[in-house]
Amino acid sequence: MRDDAILVVTFITDEDDIASPGSPDTWKQALIDAKGGNEEAVVVLGLLGDNTRADAVCNDELAEDSPRLREFAESFIHGSWGSVCTPSYNDFFEQAVSVIDVSCDAFDPVP
Repeated sequence: MRDDAILVVTFITDEDDIASPGSPDTWKQALIDAKGGNEEAVVVLGLLGDNTRADAVCNDELAEDSPRLREFAESFIHGSWGSVCTPSYNDFFEQAVSVIDVSCDAFDPVP
């Protein structure tokens, strides 16, 4: 991991993470700590199950709902998620590139 770069974490899954130790808060803090306490230096992107949402694309047969991972992604200043069941990920990644671009422009690496 470079001190002079944005950290981009991307996950794509059709299951929630129920086996990892910790919680979305502790996962978040670990990434922020890895970037020297600078949350602005972290971008988190997730494509995951959305079954329980009113605007769900997935159903229980396609993917498992992912509330822990959704909470994790949403907790970041530069965090976003989309449905893993969407027929195309083009729009999601186009928006993600814009977020990464803005993050890079605002990023001031610590010497």
